[in-house]
Formats: sequence, structure tokens, C-alpha cells
Amino acid sequence: MYIDESGIELTICKDKGWSEKGKSIKAKKSGKYYERTNIIAGYVNNQSIAPMVFNGSCNTEVFNNWVESFLIKDLV
Repeated sequence: MYIDESGIELTICKDKGWSEKGKSIKAKKSGKYYERTNIIAGYVNNQSIAPMVFNGSCNTEVFNNWVESFLIKDLV
């Protein structure tokens, strides 16, 4: 079984900035935290199992909750 978590943050790209006329803007993200949408799921026998979508970061508590609430039920 393969397990992975991935997230999307819609505000990761800056949509405004200043530069000299005719030059492209090069800037890093501000580092300010914005809410992310994440998914965690398993992959076994060429199928995705136990998907869980959540907002925020994945930590031990979220992972353990996913295992207990989703993964074990799909494996039984």
C-alpha cells in the first residue's frame, strides 16, 4: 500500500506587483500562511482507497484520525 497527502493553496501565486516597464516581476511568496485544502488517501491494487479531504495542515492527530476513521474501515 502507498499512502500520500497532498494540498492546494489557491493564494500561493501573487497576482499583483510592480516592476520596470517591460520587465517581468520576480518575487517570492510572502511566507504568510493561508488556508490549504488537503487530501490524504491510500493506493492499493491499482485503486485509491479511504480518501479524506480537509482544510489545514496534516499532522499526527489528523493522520491518526484518518487511519482510524477511514483507512481501517476500507481495509476490513
